[in-house]
Amino acid sequence: MNAYISQRLRAGDALERIEEELVKAGYPRRAAQGALFSHQKRARLLQWTGVAALGAVLILGIIIGGSGVAGMLTYEYARTYTDTLDTRAAEPGELTWAPSVPGELASVALTGTFSGGGRAMVYLVDKDNKPSLILDTEQDRFVFTEAPGDQRAFRFERICHETCALENLKQAVYTFRIEVDDSVIELESVTFAVRNTQEQLELPRWQNIPEQQMHESERALVDLSTYFPAAGAQFRALTSDSAVRVETQRALATITALKPGIARVYFIADVDGATYLSNLVPVEVLEGESTGVREVKNDAPLPETPPAKKSNASLILLFFFLFAAVIAVGGFIAAKGIIVRRLLTKEEAVFNELAGSFKHASPAEQEAFYNKMKSLYEKMLAHDIPKKEKKRMYRILMGCYRGLQ
Repeated sequence: MNAYISQRLRAGDALERIEEELVKAGYPRRAAQGALFSHQKRARLLQWTGVAALGAVLILGIIIGGSGVAGMLTYEYARTYTDTLDTRAAEPGELTWAPSVPGELASVALTGTFSGGGRAMVYLVDKDNKPSLILDTEQDRFVFTEAPGDQRAFRFERICHETCALENLKQAVYTFRIEVDDSVIELESVTFAVRNTQEQLELPRWQNIPEQQMHESERALVDLSTYFPAAGAQFRALTSDSAVRVETQRALATITALKPGIARVYFIADVDGATYLSNLVPVEVLEGESTGVREVKNDAPLPETPPAKKSNASLILLFFFLFAAVIAVGGFIAAKGIIVRRLLTKEEAVFNELAGSFKHASPAEQEAFYNKMKSLYEKMLAHDIPKKEKKRMYRILMGCYRGLQ
């Protein structure tokens, strides 16, 4: 029946016409109406199930692709933080800034005051020495306000130009390049947004290098990579005493004792445009015979790096996959239930119609009605129908049987 109705609807026939043809074919009107209603209900359910499943698949695709609205919510979510700078500049210079919250920068803005009749510009410089303009006093004067208590100073808050929206910028430290001409600028704070990439960026730091004792002409080989374990670090040394000579080649520093005395040595590591200074290492050179060459190495275990936070993308993908699966399975079960219920509604309607007409039919028609009702009853027993309904139909069928006697 369902296939027949679908075929006629695809051919463009109206529901009223299909109903009349079913009645002419011998189906009771109530049974024809029930079949048409059930067909429409099932078709609507299948349509909405398809729409819901398609929507779930689209959302899943957006999550995987990391783009669009869902992608922004998942991967572009950012939080804003503020670091204190308290820097005053009356001439060009640079300021190193290590964000208090490491991660991928989404934006950078400055707050402070400006005075003088000249011009000041501040840039954010990355490890590739690429500058991005944050502040230009000539362009930003229209947003300045007079600083309280000083009519010659102007205040700016959270100013940004090329740093209002940053992409793929994730470093441990950055540089503010300050260009000042006949003016004074004071940078109070920097406001920055960090994308929630579920990763941690650890700042490199020196491990303590112990004090050294050497004899004349003795050499000490210091493996600096064991004291400053940062990838890509370039090392150099700084000393102001002639008692020793320090040479560096890659991560190996060679300290040569020249004459008795005490030398003070700093080791410097350059990483991604930032400079990291070690502790002061006193080197005492004693008189006496040299012991040749000795190796200085950090045997203390390095501090463990906190594990990076795991991304919840897999959980999100699993959730939407299960959501789509539940919708699909639910739609299938519901559609199957409607098919079963449609058959029951149609056959029950025919059964009830025949039972109602049984008393007023001729003996020959009663026998035909009884055989048809018996066939319908046996067919419905194949379905999982309530026992109460089975008993009701059985009583009706037995009543008709007794009427034939």
